Amino acid sequence: MVDKKKIWAYVTYLKKFKEISKAVQMIAIAKLRKLNTRIESREFALSFAVALFDDVDNDTECRRVTVVVLTSERSCCGRLNSEVLSAARDTIDLYLRDYKLVRIISIGWRGRANSVYKYKAELCKSVTRVGQVSFPSAYVVSLCVLDTTFDKCLVVFSKYYKIFEQVAAVYEFSPYTLFTNAIYTNRGNNFFYDSLVAYSTKQLRKLYNYHVCLVILDAFDENTYSESGCRAYPMEMAHKNANGLIKEQMLVYNKARQEGITTELLEVVSGAIHTV
Repeated sequence: MVDKKKIWAYVTYLKKFKEISKAVQMIAIAKLRKLNTRIESREFALSFAVALFDDVDNDTECRRVTVVVLTSERSCCGRLNSEVLSAARDTIDLYLRDYKLVRIISIGWRGRANSVYKYKAELCKSVTRVGQVSFPSAYVVSLCVLDTTFDKCLVVFSKYYKIFEQVAAVYEFSPYTLFTNAIYTNRGNNFFYDSLVAYSTKQLRKLYNYHVCLVILDAFDENTYSESGCRAYPMEMAHKNANGLIKEQMLVYNKARQEGITTELLEVVSGAIHTV
């Protein structure tokens, strides 16, 4: 016989779970809006970094590669981490097959665990406690990057496209020497480069470090953006599944309740017949 009390207790639990999942989803969406505002406010400054690095001659022979792998420590981000780590492994294996010198900088415990497991010899630095994403945290990572010697640096992270679509992406930038070469090569055709030539070497170095930091900060923000998207998606699925289970259990509960009422009516009618 079906226990109606147990079914009702289960339905009550599912209703509370549905409310919590909806609340978590709304919080994630609110964070997405906040992050979107912050990314848009930095878009103008980032456009200069993109323009500068796009003008660098990338046909120079590449022997040393630094790969920065950004992973997430937040819950509900398994799909995000798996895609980022898979893209990082493909990239690293590609350069190792070409006999390049690869150096890995991992961000987060999960990135470090994956790198230690497969690329222990290539892992040179790891940052496991990033805290809140901010310019200082990106600056710390940029110092780790600039402390290595590279011909090309790749930042692997998760890029946000839609609330239910996040994919692994790569930012690429060149070393300081190629950065300055691009400025001196293009100075005759660009007023902005003409003004940069007047800077001292120390000022150009600071400008380069600033733009590297901006690129890394943008990757951090995109990764955090994707975290909220990854959290919103499973909460939406959990909310829908809870709704489906509640409907199923309510059908069972109503059926058991109706059977109980029918049984009681039959007993009343049977007792009345015997009395007559």
